[in-house]
Order: sequence, then structure tokens, then C-alpha cells
Amino acid sequence: MSTFNALVGEIYILYVDNFSTNGQQFSLTWGLTNGASLDCTVLPMELISLTAVSNTDHILLEWITASETNTDLFILDRSADGAQFTEIGRVPAAGNSQSTLHYAHRDEAPLIGLNYYRLSEVDRDGNLRRSSTVWAVFNGGIVHGRPFPNPRSTWPLLNCVWRMPR
Repeated sequence: MSTFNALVGEIYILYVDNFSTNGQQFSLTWGLTNGASLDCTVLPMELISLTAVSNTDHILLEWITASETNTDLFILDRSADGAQFTEIGRVPAAGNSQSTLHYAHRDEAPLIGLNYYRLSEVDRDGNLRRSSTVWAVFNGGIVHGRPFPNPRSTWPLLNCVWRMPR
């Protein structure tokens, strides 16, 4: 049994995900006194990962959820600077699931250079929660070749000027 002392006027957030390495169930009991209260809220979605991978003609966004409760849709946003985002797509959410789900969206018109992405989950009641930001670099299929002409073969390696003393 573990306990901790809470300070008056403080608010504490406890995240319980029911994870166990041995698969055993567990229970929690609360000993609340002196007017303390407990308000438990089931989070609408548990995001495992969000990735952005650059390809020759698009950037592939993939995300995985461990569970979903009353989720409605996912909104994908892109930014050139990580501050000002623009919506680039929407993907329907599962609604309710206790299984691992895999989602994907292709950004068919990424910006040349650095692209920042974030994922927003919208509940059926309209609440919105945003993920942290991920990024990918897109070069637009530009092939970077060798410099031409090769300076080593057309210019001298040393340029020496001889001066006679006066």
C-alpha cells in the first residue's frame, strides 16, 4: 500500500492506465477525509505514437491509439514554423475501442523543407485535444547531384604569386 500527503488547496492529477506486466487486475481504494474529493474522468483517447515520414512525393502521417471513448474524428494540421498551423485533413475515429488501432494520412502537398504536424482528437461532444508536434523534412523529389565543374580538376589547388624583394 502506498500513500502520499496532499497539501491543502493543491490539485493532483493521477493517470491510471490499467497496465500490468503480469496481466493481473488491480483495484484502487481511496481514503478521503476532511472534505477531499475525487473526480475521475475517463480520457477519450490514449495515443501511443504519432510519426511523420518523408517519401519522394508525400509525407506519411501515422498514429496508433491504445483505446478510444466517444471519439469522433482526428484533424491533422501542418505548419512551416511550428506556430501557425493549417488543417490538411480529417480522418474518422473509431468512436469506442479498447483495442490498438492504426491510422494513416498522406500529406500529398507538403512544403519543401521542414514540415511540422500535430494531431487533434475531437470527441462526440465537441471537445478537442491536441498531440505534441512531430516533424519531417520534404525535398520534393529533388535529386542533389555532384557539383559541376569539379574545382579540383579545373582550377589549381594552390595559387602562388612570387614577388622579388626590392
